[in-house]
Amino acid sequence: RKAAAEAAAAAARPHLVMALVDDLGYSGLGFSSPTHEPRTPVIDRLAKASARLSHHYTFRFCSPTRSSFLSGRLPLHVNQQNHPPNEPGGGVPAGMSTIADKLRAAGYDTHHAGKWHGGMSHARLLPIHRGFDSSLAMLSGASDHFTNARDGFVDMWLDASPAHHLNGTYSLYRYTQHALRAIEAHATKAALFPERRLFLYLAFQDVHGPTEAPGRFFNGYNASTFPPRLKGLAQIAAVDEALGNVTTALRTRGLWDNTLLVFSSDNGGPADHETNYPLRGSKGSDFEGGVRVAAFVGGGFLPAKMRGTTVTGMLHLCDWYATFARLAGALDPSSDAAAAQLGLPKVDSLDMWPMVSGANATSPRAELPLSGNGASVALSGTGLIVSCPASAACPHSEGRFKLIRGKMGNGAWAGLTTPNGTKNTVAVDCGQGCLFDLDSDPDEHVDIAAHHTTLLRNLRALADMYDASVYQSPGSSKADPAARVAANTKYGGFWGPWQDDAAFAQLAASQREEAPWSDEECIDCF
Repeated sequence: RKAAAEAAAAAARPHLVMALVDDLGYSGLGFSSPTHEPRTPVIDRLAKASARLSHHYTFRFCSPTRSSFLSGRLPLHVNQQNHPPNEPGGGVPAGMSTIADKLRAAGYDTHHAGKWHGGMSHARLLPIHRGFDSSLAMLSGASDHFTNARDGFVDMWLDASPAHHLNGTYSLYRYTQHALRAIEAHATKAALFPERRLFLYLAFQDVHGPTEAPGRFFNGYNASTFPPRLKGLAQIAAVDEALGNVTTALRTRGLWDNTLLVFSSDNGGPADHETNYPLRGSKGSDFEGGVRVAAFVGGGFLPAKMRGTTVTGMLHLCDWYATFARLAGALDPSSDAAAAQLGLPKVDSLDMWPMVSGANATSPRAELPLSGNGASVALSGTGLIVSCPASAACPHSEGRFKLIRGKMGNGAWAGLTTPNGTKNTVAVDCGQGCLFDLDSDPDEHVDIAAHHTTLLRNLRALADMYDASVYQSPGSSKADPAARVAANTKYGGFWGPWQDDAAFAQLAASQREEAPWSDEECIDCF
């Protein structure tokens, strides 16, 4: 009887696919655009058969969002910094377990394809040593899409070695090919071991700059469109084709009916080539346009009653850690014993399956600190969202409210025709606090702080509490010349890990950035 129960539990577990698009705007898809300009027929069909996530949040730029998903921590408890390929540390500390670790322990085949940006200065930070069975990765945050080069060296890594002979092709093609091979390998293995499940982390490099795409993806667009916007549109058309190839492979190999697919951007779109209309702000901002992203959850595993619906509860990308672990049958989805022994922050992730599956309509997340300042991080501005009265900070209020403190960049509103070359990166100085009612004013036009002084005071106190808990993964914002030496002499012209064990251990022992890091000085944020 016990064996039968275990077999039934194993059979109920889904294949899990996280499709993370880089720098996609809130209205950057055909179904989400009021003008329907983006040509994304595959994604549109998937979204129509999925549950749209109308309040799905991320960090305001790249590496912190990825670190958050991988670790199950909110960004302010793992990483709020981007590191170029020659800076030590960053990303997910080696002492934290990743979602891939969690799922592999639960009997999943785990594969990564695409952008990593979760740490690369030592081999222990690479995907292949963070729970993934295979990985074809751009290790840092950006590179040329065709040459795969950045600052003189190629950024493409296959498992534990440079991806020699794979570079020089449009990177999306290579990452998609790797994902397809992973699906095929899993299907072959599953024929012998049917209890095995697949976890695919497909982290597209598109539509991040440089805005580049093969010529055929420009077909169907108006050639007179503002050039950066036109290139971004071509990029999302390329993503659409790639995701279509992946989902077709899942169907062909008989996996789709038991697959849960999460589709999301990693942050709001950058103002130069993406649009977040009608939201305020863009990438790099805690206004809604920088952190509230286009997202949906679908696949054959999603209950039929949820297909074609919209889930309005608040969730963060980090919440998929506990949700995936729960669905995989992990005994304690939110545990990380190894990190606890090292005194690292606990997992923040909350299991969203009851809400996403329609068992209830309420999100368990009542508070969402979008960012925070601490001893090792000095952001120019920070954001916090609360749901009232669920949050103890607002027992006598009703609705969703956002607090913005300090100077918040990229605070302009997009229009129907932007981006079009006009300046729309306005900085807003909120001082001790701007307050917005996100239910009645989702586009953040009206600062209500002066009329809700008690709520403002309570949210500032709550934000101060979160600030006191900030943890930044150990690293340095100073370029290490040894990185270029290793790329040139050890790896044959490829970026890769360069720190030896002693240097990495010393960095890890610091448990923080060597000096307070400021986003105003960041050379690789956007």
